[in-house]
Amino acid sequence: MECDSLPLARGIDTDESNPASQFLLHILMAAAEFERELIHERSVLRQKRYRTQYEAGKVGKEVHSKLKASSSARRLSETTPLFAPRKTECCGDALVRSEM
Repeated sequence: MECDSLPLARGIDTDESNPASQFLLHILMAAAEFERELIHERSVLRQKRYRTQYEAGKVGKEVHSKLKASSSARRLSETTPLFAPRKTECCGDALVRSEM
């Protein structure tokens, strides 16, 4: 097994005839395998969680479009206009504007 991908400038000996370098490579490979297994385990758990939430109706395209529409409507109803509309009344020949 030859490992040329490790930077030789950092002083890592990759010669398999040396027991210390062989030990170091085994440790690095075990750490990499452990990390791959953790990533796989987490992704499987995320998929299971998403599926249960999807079946419960908590996530999905329809849920997000409904939430987006309701939040937009709520934002529009909560905003106050910058200028209050004026009420126009007719008094004879002149128009009188009064503040609401």
